[in-house]
Amino acid sequence: MGQANPPSLTTALEDQQPNDWSQPLCASQYLPPLDSFHPIQEMKETRSGLDITPLGVSINLSTPDDIDSMQLLDCLLQEIRMRCGSRNNRPVHLLEIHLQASNLETAGITELVYHLGRCFRLAHAGAHHFRAHLTLDQARETTIALLKGLGFNQLFLHIDENTPGNIEQLNTALSLSQRYQYTNTALKCHYLSPTTETLLNHAQQAPQAIQHIELEALAEDTEQHQRFFALFDQLRSAHYRVLGNDCFVDPKHPLARAQMNNHLRLTPLGYNTVNVSDICGLGLGNITREGRHFYRNTEAFETYRDRLSADRSPVTHTLTLSQQAILMQRIINQLLCYHQLDLGYLESRYQVNSTQLRDILKQAANGHSWFQDSKTHLSLTPQGISHLNHLSRILSQSQLETGYF
Repeated sequence: MGQANPPSLTTALEDQQPNDWSQPLCASQYLPPLDSFHPIQEMKETRSGLDITPLGVSINLSTPDDIDSMQLLDCLLQEIRMRCGSRNNRPVHLLEIHLQASNLETAGITELVYHLGRCFRLAHAGAHHFRAHLTLDQARETTIALLKGLGFNQLFLHIDENTPGNIEQLNTALSLSQRYQYTNTALKCHYLSPTTETLLNHAQQAPQAIQHIELEALAEDTEQHQRFFALFDQLRSAHYRVLGNDCFVDPKHPLARAQMNNHLRLTPLGYNTVNVSDICGLGLGNITREGRHFYRNTEAFETYRDRLSADRSPVTHTLTLSQQAILMQRIINQLLCYHQLDLGYLESRYQVNSTQLRDILKQAANGHSWFQDSKTHLSLTPQGISHLNHLSRILSQSQLETGYF
């Protein structure tokens, strides 16, 4: 996506078959490949803006082992001041703070969120998704109470190979989430093993049954694929509604209702119901998306610190999507959000060659029953939904005939 001359469909199909274990499993958190970003010497932040559409903000608090957390906090405060200039008219309806690899103390978290509220227009309660990401080991009462007091209303509990947690910690986190009246508690799994599967099974049967499960960046090997497809079938059988192929929510969850009512949004931060498409990414290696433009911060702390100290943007790489890539992204997002394509609409709105689009998708399916095809719509079957990652890659690497641009 975003390359001037993407490979032909034939090449893409030869390189990426549905059983290619080298490919990622999860489709929803789609970003252009990092190696497609172009290095830049300098990016100037504008100081004015008339855009008032909702904005998302993501803060990466990951702290390198050899760096004092207060040094990172000072840099983040500088970046917030720098980045808010052209965005301070935009209400922030989606906020994510990632604490999983952070050693920032509660006072530092409080200072950070307070400073963010001074520089950005944080939305009022009831009109926002403010998500705190942490591991089960971090889900202690002092932290959960603090985050609720700071305005966060959603908890995302991360389970990975290094910090899987245990049932006691999960029970504690779910109980605290209910006590402090978080509106959504999600489990986010980065690795599937017997331990994590036990936790997932327990979460579905606990008194405070989990309503939201996400799979992200699973290890790319045969065992993970087998576990993924088994879990996919299990969660569907338990009547979870599927968003993309890696997000499972209770049918009464706001995300499920948004999917049914056709007003679901998908960003690099996942799905939301608050009409957020653009994301301002703060912190090491974080990515900003504004329309067709993507910007990536440096991942090196020394460069990050030195640039901000010199009042320079920490953005070191950028990417602007072509019109073709934007069109393909819209098609991919329709499949991820709603598991179907309205071919009549695509023909009339974007002058898409629906016959060619059908051929691309059917060739990608490679003889599998991934679609139900009517005259004006293509709908994914459960098997097609589970392979959305493969379909998304093929679409992103294909050229589609259109008279729209």
